[in-house]
Amino acid sequence: MPFVDDDSDKQIAQALMDASHPEPYQQYWYKLGKFIHDFSGTEAALLVLLRQIAGVTKEVAGVLFSGTRSDAAKDLINGILETYGKKEQKERLARPFEQFGTINTIRNHAVHWGANLVSNEMIISNNHLSPRPSKAKQFIITAADFDKICADLFVIRIFFDREIFPRLPVWKELPQEIFERPWRYKPPQQPLPKKEPRVHHPKRSRQPPSSY
Repeated sequence: MPFVDDDSDKQIAQALMDASHPEPYQQYWYKLGKFIHDFSGTEAALLVLLRQIAGVTKEVAGVLFSGTRSDAAKDLINGILETYGKKEQKERLARPFEQFGTINTIRNHAVHWGANLVSNEMIISNNHLSPRPSKAKQFIITAADFDKICADLFVIRIFFDREIFPRLPVWKELPQEIFERPWRYKPPQQPLPKKEPRVHHPKRSRQPPSSY
Protein backbone atom coordinates (compact mmCIF):
# COMPACT_ATOMS: atom_id res chain seq x y z
CA MET A 1 0.00 0.00 0.00
CA PRO A 2 1.54 3.37 -0.96
CA PHE A 3 2.37 5.78 1.81
CA VAL A 4 0.25 8.93 2.07
CA ASP A 5 1.26 11.44 4.71
CA ASP A 6 -1.34 12.81 7.10
CA ASP A 7 -0.88 16.40 5.93
CA SER A 8 -1.85 15.46 2.37
CA ASP A 9 -4.97 13.71 3.64
CA LYS A 10 -5.96 16.78 5.64
CA GLN A 11 -5.40 19.10 2.67
CA ILE A 12 -7.49 16.90 0.39
CA ALA A 13 -10.27 16.65 2.96
CA GLN A 14 -10.26 20.42 3.48
CA ALA A 15 -10.36 21.06 -0.28
CA LEU A 16 -13.36 18.74 -0.64
CA MET A 17 -15.14 20.48 2.23
CA ASP A 18 -14.44 23.89 0.76
CA ALA A 19 -15.70 22.82 -2.66
CA SER A 20 -18.95 21.59 -1.15
CA HIS A 21 -19.74 24.94 0.45
CA PRO A 22 -22.57 26.74 -1.37
CA GLU A 23 -20.95 30.13 -0.86
CA PRO A 24 -18.78 31.81 -1.91
CA TYR A 25 -17.60 29.05 -4.27
CA GLN A 26 -20.88 28.74 -6.18
CA GLN A 27 -20.96 32.49 -6.71
CA TYR A 28 -17.35 32.38 -7.88
CA TRP A 29 -18.07 29.50 -10.26
CA TYR A 30 -21.05 31.32 -11.73
CA LYS A 31 -19.09 34.53 -12.30
CA LEU A 32 -16.09 32.62 -13.67
CA GLY A 33 -18.32 30.70 -16.09
CA LYS A 34 -19.88 33.89 -17.45
CA PHE A 35 -16.43 35.47 -17.75
CA ILE A 36 -15.06 32.50 -19.73
CA HIS A 37 -18.16 32.57 -21.96
CA ASP A 38 -17.80 36.30 -22.70
CA PHE A 39 -14.04 35.97 -23.20
CA SER A 40 -14.50 33.18 -25.75
CA GLY A 41 -16.89 35.30 -27.80
CA THR A 42 -14.51 38.27 -27.81
CA GLU A 43 -11.57 36.04 -28.69
CA ALA A 44 -13.54 34.57 -31.60
CA ALA A 45 -14.21 38.11 -32.88
CA LEU A 46 -10.48 38.83 -32.64
CA LEU A 47 -9.69 35.83 -34.87
CA VAL A 48 -12.34 36.91 -37.39
CA LEU A 49 -10.70 40.34 -37.43
CA LEU A 50 -7.32 38.71 -38.05
CA ARG A 51 -8.72 36.77 -41.00
CA GLN A 52 -10.25 39.89 -42.48
CA ILE A 53 -7.16 42.04 -42.08
CA ALA A 54 -4.98 39.26 -43.51
CA GLY A 55 -7.27 39.19 -46.55
CA VAL A 56 -7.65 35.40 -46.72
CA THR A 57 -10.65 33.12 -47.01
CA LYS A 58 -12.17 31.30 -44.07
CA GLU A 59 -10.68 28.02 -45.31
CA VAL A 60 -7.17 29.45 -45.66
CA ALA A 61 -7.44 31.17 -42.28
CA GLY A 62 -8.32 27.82 -40.74
CA VAL A 63 -5.00 26.47 -41.99
CA LEU A 64 -2.84 29.51 -41.26
CA PHE A 65 -4.24 30.56 -37.90
CA SER A 66 -5.35 27.28 -36.37
CA GLY A 67 -4.33 27.29 -32.71
CA THR A 68 -3.37 30.98 -32.77
CA ARG A 69 -3.74 32.45 -29.30
CA SER A 70 -4.94 35.93 -28.45
CA ASP A 71 -1.52 37.51 -27.93
CA ALA A 72 -0.20 36.06 -31.19
CA ALA A 73 -3.34 37.19 -33.04
CA LYS A 74 -2.87 40.76 -31.81
CA ASP A 75 0.78 40.73 -32.87
CA LEU A 76 -0.14 39.43 -36.33
CA ILE A 77 -2.81 42.09 -36.78
CA ASN A 78 -0.44 44.86 -35.73
CA GLY A 79 2.26 43.51 -38.02
CA ILE A 80 -0.08 43.36 -41.03
CA LEU A 81 -1.43 46.86 -40.39
CA GLU A 82 2.12 48.16 -40.02
CA THR A 83 3.09 46.52 -43.31
CA TYR A 84 0.13 48.06 -45.15
CA GLY A 85 0.68 51.45 -43.54
CA LYS A 86 -2.76 51.45 -41.88
CA LYS A 87 -1.69 53.64 -38.99
CA GLU A 88 -5.15 54.93 -38.05
CA GLN A 89 -6.65 51.46 -37.77
CA LYS A 90 -3.70 50.29 -35.69
CA GLU A 91 -4.17 53.25 -33.34
CA ARG A 92 -7.91 52.52 -33.02
CA LEU A 93 -7.14 48.99 -31.93
CA ALA A 94 -4.29 49.84 -29.55
CA ARG A 95 -6.54 50.65 -26.60
CA PRO A 96 -8.83 47.58 -26.77
CA PHE A 97 -5.81 45.36 -27.48
CA GLU A 98 -4.09 46.54 -24.31
CA GLN A 99 -7.11 45.88 -22.08
CA PHE A 100 -7.83 42.55 -23.76
CA GLY A 101 -4.25 41.54 -22.98
CA THR A 102 -4.77 42.45 -19.33
CA ILE A 103 -7.98 40.42 -19.20
CA ASN A 104 -6.30 37.51 -20.97
CA THR A 105 -3.70 37.40 -18.19
CA ILE A 106 -6.47 37.22 -15.57
CA ARG A 107 -8.16 34.48 -17.57
CA ASN A 108 -4.96 32.41 -17.74
CA HIS A 109 -4.32 32.77 -14.02
CA ALA A 110 -7.89 31.89 -13.08
CA VAL A 111 -7.97 28.83 -15.33
CA HIS A 112 -4.51 27.44 -14.59
CA TRP A 113 -4.04 28.46 -10.95
CA GLY A 114 -7.56 28.17 -9.59
CA ALA A 115 -8.93 30.07 -6.60
CA ASN A 116 -9.25 29.25 -2.94
CA LEU A 117 -11.09 30.81 -0.04
CA VAL A 118 -8.64 32.51 2.31
CA SER A 119 -9.95 34.62 5.21
CA ASN A 120 -13.33 35.11 3.49
CA GLU A 121 -11.65 36.25 0.24
CA MET A 122 -11.19 34.37 -3.02
CA ILE A 123 -7.48 34.27 -3.75
CA ILE A 124 -5.94 33.31 -7.09
CA SER A 125 -2.39 32.19 -6.40
CA ASN A 126 0.43 30.16 -7.92
CA ASN A 127 2.05 29.36 -4.58
CA HIS A 128 1.59 25.66 -5.20
CA LEU A 129 3.33 25.94 -8.61
CA SER A 130 6.17 28.31 -7.79
CA PRO A 131 9.49 26.65 -6.92
CA ARG A 132 10.45 29.62 -4.76
CA PRO A 133 8.20 31.69 -2.45
CA SER A 134 9.82 34.88 -3.73
CA LYS A 135 8.48 34.09 -7.22
CA ALA A 136 4.91 33.40 -6.07
CA LYS A 137 2.07 35.69 -7.15
CA GLN A 138 -1.43 36.03 -5.80
CA PHE A 139 -4.33 38.45 -5.95
CA ILE A 140 -7.89 38.78 -4.72
CA ILE A 141 -10.70 38.26 -7.23
CA THR A 142 -14.25 39.35 -6.39
CA ALA A 143 -17.67 39.07 -7.98
CA ALA A 144 -17.48 42.80 -8.69
CA ASP A 145 -14.18 42.25 -10.53
CA PHE A 146 -15.81 39.70 -12.84
CA ASP A 147 -18.69 42.11 -13.50
CA LYS A 148 -16.21 44.84 -14.47
CA ILE A 149 -14.21 42.47 -16.68
CA CYS A 150 -17.34 41.31 -18.53
CA ALA A 151 -18.43 44.92 -19.04
CA ASP A 152 -15.02 45.68 -20.58
CA LEU A 153 -15.21 42.58 -22.78
CA PHE A 154 -18.55 43.83 -24.11
CA VAL A 155 -16.97 47.14 -25.14
CA ILE A 156 -13.89 45.42 -26.58
CA ARG A 157 -16.18 43.25 -28.68
CA ILE A 158 -17.81 46.43 -30.02
CA PHE A 159 -14.36 47.74 -30.99
CA PHE A 160 -13.61 44.52 -32.89
CA ASP A 161 -17.03 44.32 -34.56
CA ARG A 162 -16.72 47.93 -35.74
CA GLU A 163 -13.52 47.01 -37.58
CA ILE A 164 -15.04 43.80 -38.99
CA PHE A 165 -18.31 45.40 -40.14
CA PRO A 166 -17.40 49.09 -40.68
CA ARG A 167 -20.42 49.84 -42.91
CA LEU A 168 -23.11 48.96 -40.40
CA PRO A 169 -25.29 52.02 -39.70
CA VAL A 170 -25.36 51.20 -35.99
CA TRP A 171 -21.89 52.71 -35.51
CA LYS A 172 -23.27 56.16 -36.31
CA GLU A 173 -26.00 55.70 -33.72
CA LEU A 174 -23.72 54.65 -30.87
CA PRO A 175 -22.42 57.50 -28.70
CA GLN A 176 -18.70 58.11 -29.05
CA GLU A 177 -18.46 57.97 -25.25
CA ILE A 178 -18.61 54.17 -25.45
CA PHE A 179 -15.26 54.11 -27.23
CA GLU A 180 -13.63 56.66 -24.96
CA ARG A 181 -14.75 55.78 -21.45
CA PRO A 182 -12.15 54.45 -19.00
CA TRP A 183 -11.92 50.72 -18.53
CA ARG A 184 -13.79 49.47 -15.51
CA TYR A 185 -11.40 46.72 -14.52
CA LYS A 186 -7.93 47.61 -13.29
CA PRO A 187 -5.55 44.77 -12.45
CA PRO A 188 -4.31 44.45 -8.87
CA GLN A 189 -0.85 45.76 -8.17
CA GLN A 190 1.63 43.13 -7.14
CA PRO A 191 3.60 44.09 -4.02
CA LEU A 192 7.26 44.67 -4.67
CA PRO A 193 9.43 41.82 -3.45
CA LYS A 194 11.14 42.53 -0.19
CA LYS A 195 14.82 43.05 -0.57
CA GLU A 196 17.01 41.14 1.79
CA PRO A 197 19.14 43.43 3.94
CA ARG A 198 22.67 43.69 2.76
CA VAL A 199 25.28 42.44 5.12
CA HIS A 200 28.09 44.90 5.52
CA HIS A 201 31.42 43.32 6.28
CA PRO A 202 34.08 45.42 7.98
CA LYS A 203 36.80 46.42 5.62
CA ARG A 204 40.07 44.75 6.21
CA SER A 205 42.92 47.14 6.66
CA ARG A 206 45.79 46.50 4.37
CA GLN A 207 48.98 46.24 6.32
CA PRO A 208 52.23 46.87 4.51
CA PRO A 209 54.32 43.75 4.19
CA SER A 210 56.61 43.33 7.14
CA SER A 211 60.28 43.59 6.47
CA TYR A 212 62.74 41.17 7.95
